[in-house]
Amino acid sequence: MPMIRHAFMLLALLVLCACDAPKIYKNIIPSEVNDFKEEDLPLRGYRGILFTMTKEEVIQKFSCQQYEQTVGCPFFDGEKEDMVWLTFNESGRMIVMKKDMGYFREADASLMIDRLTKKYTLAYEPSSGVLNTYNIGLKDTLSYVFGNGQVAYQIGRSLNKKNQLVNIYFFPPDVGATFLESVRR
Repeated sequence: MPMIRHAFMLLALLVLCACDAPKIYKNIIPSEVNDFKEEDLPLRGYRGILFTMTKEEVIQKFSCQQYEQTVGCPFFDGEKEDMVWLTFNESGRMIVMKKDMGYFREADASLMIDRLTKKYTLAYEPSSGVLNTYNIGLKDTLSYVFGNGQVAYQIGRSLNKKNQLVNIYFFPPDVGATFLESVRR
């Protein structure tokens, strides 16, 4: 009986230790000062994920999790995990990469828009009329578009209309050009 109790206690200790073990990340984001470095356009991808990759290639290379038409890829920057969401169309082509930035904060938004402007060049920003329609609740999203439409910083209302959420989108060149035209209208 004491032997079984010791074995049980040892097993419980191993389980507890395993819970505190650090997670091994395959996709580590190097800490570089590239936030202000201008990117060559057209963009071929983001974080090593190329727009030309298939869903299967992305899942295998980056250890991503597949959901129906969407794939979630975890990246680690040394402090926190960051997810990049990829969406594929019915024919299997990647049409957008999305990065959730959390809740809207004015100071963070200004800093991020400045960084994206320096890195990709601003192609569209909301007019005062668009800002006004957003502020009074007639419009649910505000988009700032960069790099000929390939990068978009978007502020949007949550489904319950109580919060504002921020996303950054990365598009293949042709999809980005179409997105830019739709935002301008």
